[in-house]
Amino acid sequence: MSRIFLLGANKEIDRAEQVVEINQVIQMEGYSYHSYVVYDTTKNQWGITYKLINLMTKDFHTADIIRPLKEKFGIGFYYDSDNPQFMDSFEVAILLQEAQAKANEEADEKEKERIRLEEVKAIGSKRFAEILPENAQAVIVARLKQNESDSQSDYFASRTTRTVILGFSTHKRDIFSEMRKHASNFEETAYLAEYNADYEHREKYSMMAIGAFWFFNLPLRLMPFVERDQFAVEIFLPSQWKINISNNRDSRQFG
Repeated sequence: MSRIFLLGANKEIDRAEQVVEINQVIQMEGYSYHSYVVYDTTKNQWGITYKLINLMTKDFHTADIIRPLKEKFGIGFYYDSDNPQFMDSFEVAILLQEAQAKANEEADEKEKERIRLEEVKAIGSKRFAEILPENAQAVIVARLKQNESDSQSDYFASRTTRTVILGFSTHKRDIFSEMRKHASNFEETAYLAEYNADYEHREKYSMMAIGAFWFFNLPLRLMPFVERDQFAVEIFLPSQWKINISNNRDSRQFG
């Protein structure tokens, strides 16, 4: 169970065999060239897992495979088998305390941010419910995307950093003339009020380029719709960031 074969390196590795020791310094090759120290190991039926601390950032990491630097092939963790480097046990103990303190602080900040977002969501959903027309079946929004792709690892992603509610629709159809009409409700999308084929992507597909849809219809059919109050909460879930609601040119800021 612990043996794996690396196709690119054309090498079999037994993960049950420990290749580096506690307090030994290794390095990452590929994504970055940071150095790490091994502060602990764990073992199960799949092999050994090495627990690491980044010497620069003091972040925790783990590694399942660490290979000799002289056999370098591709991205991964490597150790110098000819001239192994070690840190003093006391230095590693201090580093471990510092890394744990940093991890605790980040966890506290994350929890504070979660609470803040819950409060913003509660306020925003309440105000949204107040302006949601009785006959609305869809909401027309513009969303600003931030590119978080990594070309090195072929990772493509984005996140919504701002949502603007431009108006509401009484149906669930993608009618671009209607969306153009509502685009004039907000200064940053006003130029979309005039027809331009380059701005309208009518094909429905998932792997769209970032920013391909400058504005689009977000119909209720895309999310569970049981009650109006429930929808008012769910509409805020995809965009837990700065939210600007524009309704009849009345702009309100949340977040």
